[in-house]
Amino acid sequence: MSRKMIRNVLVTAGLALIAGPAAFAVFAEASHGRAAAFLEEVRAAQDRVRFQGRKTVAYRDGSIVLDLRADRPGRVHVESIQRPPGRRASGWAGRGSRGRFADPVLISENYRLESAGSQTLAGREADRFTLRPRRPGRAAYEFSIDHATRFLLAFRAVAADGTVLHDARFDSIEFNPAPRPETSAPKQAAPVRSSQDKPRRVIRQRVTEEELRGAMPFTVWRPGWIPEGFRLRALERYVIRDLGEAILGTWSDGMTTIFVVQADGSNPAWELFRGLYLGLPEAPVPAAAGAGAVAHRIRHPGGAILDLTLEGTEILIGGQIDPSELEAMAERLVKID
Repeated sequence: MSRKMIRNVLVTAGLALIAGPAAFAVFAEASHGRAAAFLEEVRAAQDRVRFQGRKTVAYRDGSIVLDLRADRPGRVHVESIQRPPGRRASGWAGRGSRGRFADPVLISENYRLESAGSQTLAGREADRFTLRPRRPGRAAYEFSIDHATRFLLAFRAVAADGTVLHDARFDSIEFNPAPRPETSAPKQAAPVRSSQDKPRRVIRQRVTEEELRGAMPFTVWRPGWIPEGFRLRALERYVIRDLGEAILGTWSDGMTTIFVVQADGSNPAWELFRGLYLGLPEAPVPAAAGAGAVAHRIRHPGGAILDLTLEGTEILIGGQIDPSELEAMAERLVKID
């Protein structure tokens, strides 16, 4: 082989090494863009379609049957037809189809969108898709959309261990239904009341870390580490009449949410919440920050809830991700000075 030929081969190989990663990056960005555009199309369809139908929502410990109707796009009336004993319907409706794909760009960064063929669902031709997590320990999501309208007909969340966390699907559906006949006289408008007539039960306010410094009756903490792919969505301050105050921080990867709740650990209302809602007999033993602060670990399908106390502040950290990631968050809490 001549020197000129060898030189040409080396130059070609060098260009391939340089251009290869760049080309892959461009291809990956284009793939993310197409996935985000498709998910945005599905999200938008939930707000423009009129429909009525019956839907079954199954959970690990039961199921509920709902009748849904949207006489105006985006305005859904829900009526419970069947539910497990002792359960309220409001606690079983889930996020609803409108909120499934609220951040298509973030979803495409953290999940791979894959086509899974087609099926007949609720008497309609439907296209099936899967969102597979790009990181281990996260849930996967399977969903089916109406081929003609892009309306969400089925949605399932499956934990990394194979546990089905949520399984909702329409048993029947009709698009653009005939208007319902009027069955009663129009409701009279309720009298307008002044905001001073009765104090609000809960005051909810979006805040920043700067606004929380020295403003709360308990020590406030922030996670010094967040699992990869999650972004801060909201930091909120709650003032609950006769029950004290609390801080709620939420982080999302587009499909899964991590929440961090903080309140005064000595608050009697918080003690009641801990005992009745979480089933914990007593407050967690106080611990030092950065020194294995987790006192309780409560497993639930697909994730965990951690309960700990730092300098009198009781903190709940929960999410449907690998429990070890929640433990890492708990062990790296930083005080907001």
